[in-house]
Amino acid sequence: MGRTLDVSNGKRIFSQGDMLKGAFVILGGRVELTQKAGDYDETVVDILGQGDIIGVTGLIQEGKACFTARALENTTLLPITTAAFTEVLDAANPMVRNVVTALVHRLKACQTEKVKTAPIIR
Repeated sequence: MGRTLDVSNGKRIFSQGDMLKGAFVILGGRVELTQKAGDYDETVVDILGQGDIIGVTGLIQEGKACFTARALENTTLLPITTAAFTEVLDAANPMVRNVVTALVHRLKACQTEKVKTAPIIR
């Protein structure tokens, strides 16, 4: 953790399928999360703001993003690398690490399933 990242309105932070090596805390601004299922248009999944975290599945292990994240206005992010988060978890009770790891894996499985079964919106 360290330097902040300023993202201009409309700019993509990461795309669905990109490899994530951590996550971002939204310090200011708003971020839209979208998913694309097959050949269909992107569907807005959520709009997040100050204090929310995007790319959370990248905190436990590097992996592909399930969403596309785009700034809806000028946004300031605090990057958190997988390595930095792992250090924090390693200092915690081992049970905490096991619970967090299990939750992230289940979340990722749910998000992947959501992509496969996303409603068709045209």
